[in-house]
Amino acid sequence: MIKDSLELQYKIELGFDQLIDIPSSKSLFTTADRLQLLTERRKAWRDLTWSKYRIIKMSGLCDAYELVGGVFAKTERKGTRAPRHFTASILPSRTQPVEQRFVHKDLGVGTKDFAMDPSQNLLALLEFHDFGPFWGGSSASADGDLRIHLRTLLTNEKHPEARRPFLYNKGPRNI
Repeated sequence: MIKDSLELQYKIELGFDQLIDIPSSKSLFTTADRLQLLTERRKAWRDLTWSKYRIIKMSGLCDAYELVGGVFAKTERKGTRAPRHFTASILPSRTQPVEQRFVHKDLGVGTKDFAMDPSQNLLALLEFHDFGPFWGGSSASADGDLRIHLRTLLTNEKHPEARRPFLYNKGPRNI
């Protein structure tokens, strides 16, 4: 049965690489095409041979960065303030041959670190608290409070699926 079904073969091969198929009504690829692309991708990673090579330049310093789902992003401080500048690049691929870049000049909050999930248009910002040169800056306030802001990756607005605009953890309290 498996030998006669490209769909089953494709799903098995995806599982072998711990990948999932994200169906799209815009997909131009048949199951046979996707299976061939998957085996070519596996071989390219094994042999470290790339079908194309491009240099993507990104100016400025980098305080924190992530590479997730074909999107490279970084935060950058301007002057001595905590990083508030965010740049992201949707990297070129077979299905999107041109890089797309977007910039948020001011995230609205100083950040210590961030995480993102492009498939959910999610940007999670770990708020930065500055306690001066002695403390060196932290992601927790002096009393241990912690804030993670939930935003959209593309527009830096409150994420529409978040019940609250940020997650808040009160630190330990002295009694």
